[in-house]
Amino acid sequence: HGVGVVVRSDNAQVKLGSHVYGSISHQEYNVFKDLESTGLIVIENEAGLPWSVYVGAAGMPGKTAYFAWKEYSKAKKGEVAFVTAGGGPVGSFVIQLAKLDGLKVIASAGSDEKVAFMKSIGADVAFNYKTTSTAEVLEKEGPIDVYWDNVGGETLDAALVAANRNARFIDTTPEDNPSKFVLFLSLTETSGILPVYQNLMLVVGKSITLQGFIVGRLESKYAKEFYATIPGKLKSGELKYTEEITEGLDKVGEVILRVQKGENTAKAVIKVADQFARPSISQACVERLMSDVSANIGYPVPGETTVYDASKTIDIDNVPLNGGFLLKTLVLSIDPHLRGQMSAPEPKSYSVAFTLGEPLFSHGVGVVMRSENPSVKVGDHIYGLIAHQEHNIVKDLEHPQYNVLTDTPSHPLQLINNEHGLPWSVFLGAAGMP
Repeated sequence: HGVGVVVRSDNAQVKLGSHVYGSISHQEYNVFKDLESTGLIVIENEAGLPWSVYVGAAGMPGKTAYFAWKEYSKAKKGEVAFVTAGGGPVGSFVIQLAKLDGLKVIASAGSDEKVAFMKSIGADVAFNYKTTSTAEVLEKEGPIDVYWDNVGGETLDAALVAANRNARFIDTTPEDNPSKFVLFLSLTETSGILPVYQNLMLVVGKSITLQGFIVGRLESKYAKEFYATIPGKLKSGELKYTEEITEGLDKVGEVILRVQKGENTAKAVIKVADQFARPSISQACVERLMSDVSANIGYPVPGETTVYDASKTIDIDNVPLNGGFLLKTLVLSIDPHLRGQMSAPEPKSYSVAFTLGEPLFSHGVGVVMRSENPSVKVGDHIYGLIAHQEHNIVKDLEHPQYNVLTDTPSHPLQLINNEHGLPWSVFLGAAGMP
């Protein structure tokens, strides 16, 4: 599963700049026919989460936990839940869902670091199954009403013993090794090897529901509800998550090995590229052209009257927006009238003079990277007067930063739908101000 951004489209349902989630090949670019035949969906990301979260807590692992918990747990306040692999992306989500429903939660994991994490997200009892007996913990803290099984084997057998009557067991593929997911072994006592599951008859004796599931089969029932509620809870911190991000497709093999060996400490994510292959998202340089308004005659001289400055940086994931939105510049228009704006403010002209030491500005198109403004969504494309720098923080569409004319109200910024799939540069020419 992955998230990508649309850089070209001949499909009327998919706009340039849209972010798409689903099963994506491990390569920098993919060509898709449509959304329906590939199972892809467009993500609006109204919560403004990092895109990596949509392959973790707001993606398949989160859906696995949410869909199955809603469908099968039948949780009641005051009951007891036991969650295995509670330090992983699925198990940790289940712990928090159980706590939101008012259950006591017992959780296990394979390291002390993960035990500490489980406690931090609300587990009432958290233990390292490698150093502590699961059966003894369940005997002391149970009986259990809901068992989230991520591991199978002896742990499942111990849970059967500790189960309450009418308990619900939800069985998923083990996170560390899918090949371990077997309920019955063709072993008998005469073989000299005891079966892994010695207590399966308790399913009958205690009227236990043992439920397997495939997350995709619940997608149509719960996906809309999931995206309407979970991203917001993740953004607010009501639900917590962790990530372990590795950069580069060349590292995929190494990360797969870490996950299979259980060495990752959080949801493993490969970061392939930044939006439109621009510089690092966390430290994006602010690029500025500055005008020397003392130069009243002659042509602008690059490096003297106009200066490129890449010395300043911002953290675009965390820079305060104060109710506005963060716009990433895509294309800028260079027009003859800019020369007039490089003149001194006196005598006055019909156009506003640039301010010494501040960025030039002209018509441009940008894409919204983050937004706290309800009128502007992440992925929207904006046209209007934009400062000549890679990123701009804008208050709203009605009150842009600049106005080119001295005697008129400021020109509001505009949302562009680009239904015809034109290159964005065309909106600065034939489809723009000229």
